[in-house]
Amino acid sequence: ASTEAMDTGAFIRNIGVMAHIDAGKTTTTERMLYHAGILRAVGSVDDGTTQMDFMEEERDRGITIASAVTTFTWNKHRINLVDTPGHVDFTIEVERALRVLDGAVAVFDATVGVQAQTLTVWRQAAKHSIPTVGFVNKMDRDGANLEVAAASIRDKLGITPLLLHLPLFERGERMSDEFVGVVDLIRMRRLSWDGVDTTPDGGTGGDGGYTVVPLGPEHGDLVQRAGDARTLLAEALADLDDDFAERLLEDDADPTTLPASAFLRTVRRLTLANECIPLLCGAARRTKGIQPLMDAVVDFLPSPLQRPPIELESTARRIAKETRKPSSASAADGAPRRVQLKPTRAESLCCLVFKIVFDPHRGPLAFVRVYSGVLRTKTVVANSTQGGRERITKLLVVHADHHTEVDEVEAGNIVAIAGLKEARTGDTLVGMKDVKTKDFRLHGIDCPEPVFTCSIEAMSTADADALEAALACLTREDPSVRVVNDEETGQLLLSGMGELHLDVVLSRLRSHYRVECTPGPMRVAYRERPGTTPVTVEHDVNRLIMGRDQAASVSVTIERADGIGKPIVEFGDFKTDPEFEYAVREGVLASCSRGVLKGFPMMDTLVTVNRMDVEDGTSVGVLAQCAAEAVRRAMALPGVQILHPLMEVEVTVDDTYVGDVLQDLGSERHASVLGVDLLADTTRVIRAEAALSALLGYNGALRKLTSGTGTFSIKYLGHAEMSEFDVGCMPG
Repeated sequence: ASTEAMDTGAFIRNIGVMAHIDAGKTTTTERMLYHAGILRAVGSVDDGTTQMDFMEEERDRGITIASAVTTFTWNKHRINLVDTPGHVDFTIEVERALRVLDGAVAVFDATVGVQAQTLTVWRQAAKHSIPTVGFVNKMDRDGANLEVAAASIRDKLGITPLLLHLPLFERGERMSDEFVGVVDLIRMRRLSWDGVDTTPDGGTGGDGGYTVVPLGPEHGDLVQRAGDARTLLAEALADLDDDFAERLLEDDADPTTLPASAFLRTVRRLTLANECIPLLCGAARRTKGIQPLMDAVVDFLPSPLQRPPIELESTARRIAKETRKPSSASAADGAPRRVQLKPTRAESLCCLVFKIVFDPHRGPLAFVRVYSGVLRTKTVVANSTQGGRERITKLLVVHADHHTEVDEVEAGNIVAIAGLKEARTGDTLVGMKDVKTKDFRLHGIDCPEPVFTCSIEAMSTADADALEAALACLTREDPSVRVVNDEETGQLLLSGMGELHLDVVLSRLRSHYRVECTPGPMRVAYRERPGTTPVTVEHDVNRLIMGRDQAASVSVTIERADGIGKPIVEFGDFKTDPEFEYAVREGVLASCSRGVLKGFPMMDTLVTVNRMDVEDGTSVGVLAQCAAEAVRRAMALPGVQILHPLMEVEVTVDDTYVGDVLQDLGSERHASVLGVDLLADTTRVIRAEAALSALLGYNGALRKLTSGTGTFSIKYLGHAEMSEFDVGCMPG
């Protein structure tokens, strides 16, 4: 990579590769890098030799744990690519990657189609309106079926798939059909791979190692089959696009002879509008279908210039995490609430930090998307989210764990910054003296609440400081990891998104940070919630502190507000000192962090401060204590409920074990079975809902039930009220 590659935004593609676990994301990414000339040889996920899965834990487990960034050039376009995890425990990695990307490649298993985590990442992409190209992988596997995979996309994702490829099979030496290539239905060409390993520069038939032949009479009935498939594609496009439909109706135009340019323009227009997903197919492990996929990234996914304008919100306003009151585009005093920036070099500098990684040699590296302006080394930028300033010491173009230094990066690109001391995930960096942006920030990155917790203790007193420092680094790297001190027990509690997530965190403490620690048993992240009837409490405090009277009075109303997640504090229609308001807010939130029934944090809780009176000379500490006690009294009244995490479970098993697995889910896990779907000739998918507490240790139990062949995935649905019986059975 070089500064020459950092050209105008129209020639940039910021993309992510996303899918269910084991669909082939990392393998697909490795092959893309191979054909782009970045790799001289392809690695294997199974052997732990891939470039993108460079963490020790990733290579040991054969899965992607952290999103990895790389940059390469294809067809004169600069591609900034992020390979994301497919396991539900690492969904924050997908969320923060999609937050800064312009497009995505969704990888589907041709033998399965849409799976549980496919739905999760699809919803995440839809939240950010990310245009997507689909790659149906593993076409070389028994049971692979492009049309069935496309049907599952249509039915489960609710979007129209456009089949751009007609897969080709030939009878092989094993007397079975082997995937050998595709027909490109837009350009009406046969693309084939002979299976011979090639270098990125050469090949057996030209054009990057595969053979490209226009369809002609010598292809016999393949011409007719391809023509029929192209007609179906044209009809699908006509249903979605009026302009294409009109062109198709003009003089009864023949879809088989319509120019490729008409198809390309329409598919691109519909993809950018998120009205379709172009589908290509291949077999990444055998390096088949990768070059057309890379062409599709350039042809159909947007450049930074084709995305919506960059909008920043005022740092002065009370943001959504603190209040639900709507805000207008402008404040009452006429100051703007939001500003918009163009994704150009000439615009004011604006960057978003989406990932922090601690490099053993360079220290913390902050990965940023440069949305506008130019980011240069040896300059000072303002952190408009936290306040303060940061110095840019080095800019690094990244390929997995390898870095190349550059002097500047312009709008539309992704780069790593060395030297930032305070920046965290979700922070906005702007020009130090830029009046236009200094009081504004980008919307941050939404982080899910953890659902698993375990205690953690240093092996020795000497390790305690090292453990604290290591956990500080880990929580800065991964915002879905939470560390708190339990005031009652004095234990250090580590929380994360799942058993695997916490297991990886503990493994990294030992291998990366060289800290020995002892974890406690896994616990579920229970929550408490107010009842359906609002409760109002007034509380007074009168104290004599160091000879001075301290008096405060606070009135609060606590009510249930489904769906808001963390507790929210609002203030009634009265004026008060901002310092007092801050103290009351902190007191309220402190009480909400520990419920009165079992000591679990409160959720879906709206606290309205109706009134507060403070006598002259009263400290903010006394006021905060008064507010905290008012909330505790309100929560102690009847109606508070205990909630537990509810999960959606998908279990994939052979026919032979369906009965045993269903019995275990029903009798041992108290799960509600939603259905049993046919996946392949002898494979079934069992769909169910179960409490997370019932799924502790399920991986081992399922392996025992199915002789090691069964697999499962879970997805967090939300917290649900527990029955009195379940509450009585809770440990402790």
